[in-house]
Amino acid sequence: MLLRWLRGLIGAWLVMAAMILPFLDDRARMNDSLVGFVTAALAVSGAKFGWRRKVQGALAVWLAVAPWALRYKSTGAVLHDVLVGLVLFVLSLLPPVRERVSEGPFAPPRRGG
Repeated sequence: MLLRWLRGLIGAWLVMAAMILPFLDDRARMNDSLVGFVTAALAVSGAKFGWRRKVQGALAVWLAVAPWALRYKSTGAVLHDVLVGLVLFVLSLLPPVRERVSEGPFAPPRRGG
């Protein structure tokens, strides 16, 4: 759950960065907005898609190579997208953490006594 929210925050950051960072050119703004929206939507979706992390990993790789594929004009935009892409890629590789409640009112009943 925590990793999903971190990926969602990164997606939200990409959408916001497209609006507030002055060094992004039009191509970088459009790319960051689209990748950020899809990343955030996948991260916060309630359904249990087995392919969700794979799609986010592919989006992260695209984000890291997009500065050269789309020929960004700004070094700041290149650094931003490569760094965010690498962080998102690492988060997409991590397995989901399952929280288990062992005590308290929501704990499963104990067996054998």
